[in-house]
Amino acid sequence: MMQAQLHRVPARNMENDAFWTALAHLRNTVWPPSEPITMEEFGARAKTRYVEDDAELYMVRRDEEILAFGRLFAREIITPSGPLTVGALASVLTRPDLQGNGFGRLIVQGAFDRVHDGTFPVILFQTGVPGFYQKLGSREVFNRFFDSKSATPAANPWQSGPHIMIYPAAFAWPDGDIDLGGYGY
Repeated sequence: MMQAQLHRVPARNMENDAFWTALAHLRNTVWPPSEPITMEEFGARAKTRYVEDDAELYMVRRDEEILAFGRLFAREIITPSGPLTVGALASVLTRPDLQGNGFGRLIVQGAFDRVHDGTFPVILFQTGVPGFYQKLGSREVFNRFFDSKSATPAANPWQSGPHIMIYPAAFAWPDGDIDLGGYGY
């Protein structure tokens, strides 16, 4: 296994279009798009959204190639107990031929460290691989989520992962319906 080093950088500092093209390449390798889209188009969309979200980008790189990636941004959600600002973990990717080398774990632990340094009280995310996150101290939650800002506010805003999880598992997560306050990530 190559020596892995985690890099954390604000999305707004990533002005290099080659970075966004490399990220699009990784994303298309892990999650092939259903419709053809150029790497430049995806990179431009990702850059816009990630900068608007004021996201922190976590990555493992080799030269200009991104081997693993994740992003974390603040999201205010509305719970039955009132507003709660969570860390929104999204887009955790590892190049398929490098999975199992600890790169994904490095990305996720870097994001989870933002709970330990007091940046966020809890991190909320969706996934298709809950066992991976459970090993890192997360647990699944079973609230009904909606997005009051959507054209279809009653619809489930989560995009793909069937499992909604929080970190840390011991966080006193509220019961009841939760307004995600924006798109599912």
